[in-house]
Amino acid sequence: MKYLTTIIIALLFFSNTTAQEVDVQSFIEAYVDEKEMMGAIAISKSGEIVDHGAAGILSNAEGVEKKIQPDTRFRIGSISKVFTAVMIHQMVEKKQLTYEEKLSRFFPKVPNADQVSILQMLNHSSGIFSVTDLPAIGYIAYKPTERSTLLEMMEGTKPAFVPGAKNAYSNSNYMLLGFILEDLAGKSYGDLVQEMICKPLNLQNTHNGGKINNADNEASSFYLEGETYVAYPETDMSVPAGAGSMVSNVADLTKFIRGIFHGDLINKATLDKLIENKNDYGNGLFLLDVDGDQGYWHNGAIDGFKTMLTYFPETDVAVAILTNASRSVSVEGLTDPLYKSALGTALQKPDLKGVEVDTAILAKYVGDYTSDDLPLEIVIRENNGQLTAQATGQGALPLKAKSDTEYTFDPAGVVITFSDDGTFTLEQGGGTFRYKKK
Repeated sequence: MKYLTTIIIALLFFSNTTAQEVDVQSFIEAYVDEKEMMGAIAISKSGEIVDHGAAGILSNAEGVEKKIQPDTRFRIGSISKVFTAVMIHQMVEKKQLTYEEKLSRFFPKVPNADQVSILQMLNHSSGIFSVTDLPAIGYIAYKPTERSTLLEMMEGTKPAFVPGAKNAYSNSNYMLLGFILEDLAGKSYGDLVQEMICKPLNLQNTHNGGKINNADNEASSFYLEGETYVAYPETDMSVPAGAGSMVSNVADLTKFIRGIFHGDLINKATLDKLIENKNDYGNGLFLLDVDGDQGYWHNGAIDGFKTMLTYFPETDVAVAILTNASRSVSVEGLTDPLYKSALGTALQKPDLKGVEVDTAILAKYVGDYTSDDLPLEIVIRENNGQLTAQATGQGALPLKAKSDTEYTFDPAGVVITFSDDGTFTLEQGGGTFRYKKK
């Protein structure tokens, strides 16, 4: 996890010559029309939804397509961690737990349990190996799994690093924190979410997940097989537990993240602890900057669902993005233009069409590149006739071809131009940076 202000962040493509102002509904429909994404988006300001949109299918069972609505519920993946973090902070407020308390009080067999603190699990500095990275997780992911099985898997791993030495994202941290909440309260995680978060905020469409119920307006997730959407297998929610088991919709999520900052769930001192930042990690939320406005966020991914939730305290704007299918779109990259639209900058219709380039030409550009101008290595790859670029510490991003040699990331203002000598130039923000293939 990194700040979202590093170079090459946006995956949203606009044409400067054919820009068309749109609302959020038309914005998301543009992605659905090109089969780039399906889902729902909501933007709130001062606690009120100011724009929203929803498009795509939530189910194609038995050949009958059911459409996504603005209130459709989605699996939210690791945004669930924010719910878990808030409840842990609430337990500290109630003096049922301390940040310095060691994991060994609850699960002494987890490696380094006597050294790992609650705070280190909150900010991913525990060094506990992420159990979801084990190959064995694939054998249990789609069936009900007892807590004891997950604990045994964690107990059998070696630490990734010494507790406190650095920060590295691990689902095990929040699975364990969810188990700790259950043991402290003597209640299930789902019951605790209802009692400690949903009831105070009157969240009617948020709950701990189970089997997806399309008939009750819950979305399945999909991947494209050719041009046909095929449903993903469903992870059983007993597996991600407090790290990723929640279900919600966009309206509830904007209320939830705003409620964190407005004293509806935790007090000011606890909020300061939750957003305290070290090594780009908070104690429940991450930090980002959009043109000088500071925001707090968490994203998520489970099966084919990709999600993003952000709140900007100074402008009182929240942006929630929930998708159940995406091909080359980053939900993280959508936050920038959606946020700015709440402040008066017109939202532009995305231009998702580029020119086709022969794969033989694309193959020439594939490789690992370094620069004397920037401390970022960039890996260029080709996938199904499209180039992708992956900068150090970031995900692989799809490039849109403007010509055989020119590829862009708009509206970040990024232009990559390849040469035949194994180099390319990266233009952004008035600067030009030269890269050379290793």
